[in-house]
Amino acid sequence: MTRRWRVPKLTETPELEAFGRELRRAREESGLSLRALAEAVAASHTVVSDWERGRHAPRPPRVRMLEHVLQLAPGSLSRLLGYLPPGDIEKGAVGVLQAAQSDPRLKDRDRRILAAVYRELVRKNEEGPEP
Repeated sequence: MTRRWRVPKLTETPELEAFGRELRRAREESGLSLRALAEAVAASHTVVSDWERGRHAPRPPRVRMLEHVLQLAPGSLSRLLGYLPPGDIEKGAVGVLQAAQSDPRLKDRDRRILAAVYRELVRKNEEGPEP
């Protein structure tokens, strides 16, 4: 049985831009060309270029391949996109925002609402208890 990933569509977000910058930095530090990295992760060089430019995000399995090929710590690129590396849920290493970003059942609007509510609750609690 093949697992189908439903990935939140990220377009022109700070997360996608940060992912692209980090991917390019890691690729250049590793000495790989765009084409060599593309071949190593079974993608076209134009797709890898689009990832580096922040045009769109790869699916979670491909991100894990990138981390492996570029010899990065597991989860280092995944976290930039809000994906959860395998095992993080069991370890209890999931934050509210991270969980919302990685849940494929939520739409982008739902994620923004959850993030706004969470931040507002944190802000209110930092001000002190309610009367």
